[in-house]
Parts: sequence; C-alpha cells; structure tokens
Amino acid sequence: MDKRCEFLEKYKDNQRVKQLILVEYLGESRAVLELWLKDGKDIWHKEFDCPAHVGKSGVGRAAENDSKTPLGDFGMVCAFGIKPDPGSKLPYISVDEHTWCCGDKAQYNRIIDIRQHPHQCSGEHMADFVPEYNYGIFFDYNVDGIPGLGFAIFLHCTGSKLYTGGCIAVDEDSMTRLVRAVDKDAKICIYK
Repeated sequence: MDKRCEFLEKYKDNQRVKQLILVEYLGESRAVLELWLKDGKDIWHKEFDCPAHVGKSGVGRAAENDSKTPLGDFGMVCAFGIKPDPGSKLPYISVDEHTWCCGDKAQYNRIIDIRQHPHQCSGEHMADFVPEYNYGIFFDYNVDGIPGLGFAIFLHCTGSKLYTGGCIAVDEDSMTRLVRAVDKDAKICIYK
C-alpha cells in the first residue's frame, strides 16, 4: 500500500476528519498537493491537485534553519493572510504591521500581535512576506513551541523562489481555495 492510500485508510473511519490535504514529495523542492473530501458514505474523493514546493533541503525531520519540510500528519491551527479573509472556516488572522510569528522562547512558534507581547521579536514579521503570506494556513507542527524544532512552518502562497524555508507553497488561487475549504478537523499529511 502506498503512502497516499495509507493516509486515506487511516482517516477513513474517523468521523471528524472529512478533509485531507496530501502533500507528496517528488524530489529536490518539488511536491504535489491534493485535497481529498470524504462523502457521507466514508468514501474519499479527490477535489483537486496542484504543484507545490517544499523546503530547499527537501523533507524529513525538521529543525530550525535546516530548510526541511517536516514529514507526518498534522492538524489545523488557523488561517491567516495579508489579504482580507476570503471566507475561511478556520479562525482567520488578518496580518498587519503588528503580526509576527515569534522565534523567541516565551512565544516560540506562535503568531502574535507584538502590541500584546511587547519585545524585540526575533521571528518573522509576517507583513514582509508578500505574496507568500497573502494567504496561508498554520498547521500544528511543533504546536508545543519547543525551541530548536522550527517555527513558522506554514502552507502558504508561492513566491519568487521554487523552494521554501521549510513550508509548503502553492499558487495563490489554490491557496485561496484551501483556506475556504478546510475546517478545524482537516489534516495535512506530508510524505515521500
């Protein structure tokens, strides 16, 4: 059984999970992303697929600054974007000049409003990432915020590079479609 089938089978009888984002690593920084939806009879149907890019160093066990996209299956945290909410089912964070994904110990791997957590943040000033953060989904890799395991690992829009620093990137139309489609019980599964 291939990995795609393993993930589809793993979540087949899970009544909460009705959406899977499958990301298959193809080599270098290339991948393909598929959105699968489960019908009322617990049968999976592929909604769409699109090319994707992963970390410059490929996929594997991710750590801070290694440019690897983490392998495994993860839940949803929230959606976000520099652009207005397109109709997200997830909680949506509007990114502005005060929005950071923190790389400091106290708020490691949290999207914060710097006015509520004033400090000299060493993380990502999210408003600087246009078009990458026009739309994105924060999934729960390193949800416990353990320093060193990596932060700001998102599914987001493609930028000018054909690789990421550890995230997954797709074209903006596909990203908008994903933000509108997925709910809090969806899973993203990254495999090779």
